Amino acid sequence: MAEIEPYTNNDAILAEQVIERSKFSMGNDLNPIDETSVVDFAKYVVDHFDYKRQLQEYLKGQMENVAPNLTELIGESVGARLMTHAGGLNNLCKLPASTIQILGAEKALFRALKTKTATPKYGLLFNSTFISRARLDRKGKISRLLANACAKASRLDNFLITVG
Repeated sequence: MAEIEPYTNNDAILAEQVIERSKFSMGNDLNPIDETSVVDFAKYVVDHFDYKRQLQEYLKGQMENVAPNLTELIGESVGARLMTHAGGLNNLCKLPASTIQILGAEKALFRALKTKTATPKYGLLFNSTFISRARLDRKGKISRLLANACAKASRLDNFLITVG
């Protein structure tokens, strides 16, 4: 572990500059009520992030139990969204890859069919890092490949868990 160096002359100069500038500050002192509000809000934010972390760990554990292959492929968050949108793992494994590809983009799909414009290339799969990091001209192809892999992974998860 590195030892802490004693204060140098530069530190003293910097401290003096901070003190001098604080004399001309536009801010005010916090009254006790405002200070309590700021501290309470900071505690709320910290508690919120702790709760979010706990939920993420819970989701990861559940998804690894229910659909380990799908979770490994696209992550617990996107996998859970796909399963929820499809109505469960059993329903997801029955869907063709082309349907999995546009899950979550049904409104855009029907609008495109009605107006005879281009259909969407991806729905919930867009949240996957494979697609969000890809170049624009490759996103459609990657989405198609990822949907195929998701279809296979969900079928593997569903039928291995059912049989095993």
